[in-house]
Amino acid sequence: MKLFKNQKGFNDTIVVAILGGIIGAIFITGVFVWQEIDKQKELNSLIKQIVHVSNSNETSIVQGNDGTLEEESLKPEEVFGEMMIAAKNVDVDKYFSYVYSSASFLKAAKEMAALYPDIKELSLENTLVSQFNNLEYTIDNVEIKDDIAVLKVNIVKNNRQKKPQYFNLIKDKGEWKINSYGWMHPADGIVENLDACREICDSSPMFVENTNECFCFREKPSVVDLSYLEVERCENQEIPFRSTCYISYAKETLNEEYCKKTSLMNMNDCFSTLALIKDDDAICDYLLDDEQCLNGVANN
Repeated sequence: MKLFKNQKGFNDTIVVAILGGIIGAIFITGVFVWQEIDKQKELNSLIKQIVHVSNSNETSIVQGNDGTLEEESLKPEEVFGEMMIAAKNVDVDKYFSYVYSSASFLKAAKEMAALYPDIKELSLENTLVSQFNNLEYTIDNVEIKDDIAVLKVNIVKNNRQKKPQYFNLIKDKGEWKINSYGWMHPADGIVENLDACREICDSSPMFVENTNECFCFREKPSVVDLSYLEVERCENQEIPFRSTCYISYAKETLNEEYCKKTSLMNMNDCFSTLALIKDDDAICDYLLDDEQCLNGVANN
């Protein structure tokens, strides 16, 4: 049964990338530019045919100015806290109730994981454990502009101080949701086939056959200006090829900073590769799911 299709067709590597990225993409340090988010908001406003996660965030009842009772949604930092509790409890459904996503996409992802029970990377439960086991955090800063919020979070995992992590949230139908980008968002449209999906996506389209939903891959915007890392030969490449160019440049210069210019799908591998090449496990601290990176350096 083929649940997903992309431009290269279905294969195990693609499935691993999808499911691993569902959670892992949330925890990649980047930069954040409000102008980029404004463009994202404009795109979101065009999306009409969407399916949301059925579980809604918890709310409290408050008294309005006119004396009537109104529901007050959780604040961004409270949503993050509830998501972390669900993650540590390995409660997948509760976890994703706080994530901006498509219910049908998650359903298909779970079904795909069930088809390959021997591939641990496909298990959402295993991914939660890998990401959140022995993790402690404090929220250093909360910035809110309209229906967009950014949390700066200080994280210690397995007694290792991680690089600053930034979490993007979006207010959707009055409720704050973690915005993890990638393919984790409501569908960009309902189309007949993969070819039609390609027509509305700039790159990396994902077509869910049993619902005819089309998802375009969205890169996570940045939190600080990374223009100082721009390399002309890479910037001149078409968008799908820029990431590969920056990975090559990071290796050539032995500078892991250039990994920040790679795509969500390549960033973890870039940091892990540079950590191995430089024999420096401190580079692994860019990653929350750092086990493979740390083991690679230790066994180098």
